[in-house]
Amino acid sequence: MRRTAKIEEELPSTTRQSHRQPKVTWTPRERRHAHVVPVQYRAAGTMEWLSGNSENLSRSGLLFRASLSLEPGTAVEVELEMPRELTGEAETKVICKAKVARVTNVEATSKQPESFLIACVIADYDFGKKSAERANDEFEQRRQAAKAQVHYFPRSAKK
Repeated sequence: MRRTAKIEEELPSTTRQSHRQPKVTWTPRERRHAHVVPVQYRAAGTMEWLSGNSENLSRSGLLFRASLSLEPGTAVEVELEMPRELTGEAETKVICKAKVARVTNVEATSKQPESFLIACVIADYDFGKKSAERANDEFEQRRQAAKAQVHYFPRSAKK
């Protein structure tokens, strides 16, 4: 069978729109460092520090393993030793103010008791003294120590 006439149908204007979803921009995550050190943590406003171990760390977040759980959204303080890769200096004790993003229950095994993986978003760091102040203090201590070792001998009078 052969067509002899041209088929012309008007398409509604809505079919001309793209079927694709609007493009979502991608935000890269901070680089994570596998950094396993002991951590001390507490819910903000409490006095009791609890113990745990960090799993990984970035400039914006921390994942640590603890025996007690925290609720997501809880403000926490976490004390740990920051790696040289992030601070540019020797390992430095730091207190981070953070917020719990998620908590994952890790079932007990024959080798490990039940624990919780707590992921936190870091809001602020407290390094204690600033680097320049710390370097100045160290220089002053060395200067004082060197001064204490210098012995002055009076010159004898010429005869």
